[in-house]
Amino acid sequence: MTVGRTAASPPVPTASGTGGGRGPGPAAARGLLAVAARCDAVARVWLAGATLAMAGLLIVQVVFRYAFNNSLFWSEELGRALLVQLTFIGASVAWRGRAHIGMDALVARFSPQWAWRARLLVLCVCVAFFAAVAWHGARFALFLLPQQTAALGVSRAVVFVAVPVGAALLTLHGLADLLAHIWPDASGESGTGGTGAGGAPLPCGTAGRDAGDAGNEAGRDTGPAAVSSSFTEPGGITPEGR
Repeated sequence: MTVGRTAASPPVPTASGTGGGRGPGPAAARGLLAVAARCDAVARVWLAGATLAMAGLLIVQVVFRYAFNNSLFWSEELGRALLVQLTFIGASVAWRGRAHIGMDALVARFSPQWAWRARLLVLCVCVAFFAAVAWHGARFALFLLPQQTAALGVSRAVVFVAVPVGAALLTLHGLADLLAHIWPDASGESGTGGTGAGGAPLPCGTAGRDAGDAGNEAGRDTGPAAVSSSFTEPGGITPEGR
């Protein structure tokens, strides 16, 4: 797997002239990673509150409908609004936590140099897409500002604002990963996920899996030897015949 190959792989391309992690590029990467970590912490608190609110709303709705035969007319609309928050804000938290599905069947066959370039291209495309969603989402939220929802009577922009906010967070995390990929020494112990060749962050969904595969391979290598040395047949005869 990836972890096993990178130990003896040749170095991957990185930004030259960084002075061992010093300079404007690595400094910008460290600063952006710090900002991304703080924004992610706030997003996690918001997600926790939204999840608890949705769970409480569902319980109250069930109690009112079946115990008092009086359904809350605004509960469905509020539930949809909370679901939008969980979807788009949660997407940024999932990116930060490397929880999105990562398809690396093709990239895993590349050399370290080409794998580095492929990830660089993917990060650039993702950042451009996230920025476009944030920009057009903000414009559409402004368009919805004077419109009100039917049940809650609040602006529709309050519900839709999660789209540009979540996309902006995704853009921030994507840029932080992009700079950390170019200047891997700047990331340090930032906690943004596993590291691959050259210390660059691994693609989403691969860090934990590759580490687990490496542990399984190590277990398979040492398992039979450990069993054969500790197992003794009746009469004191080992499997080796001693």
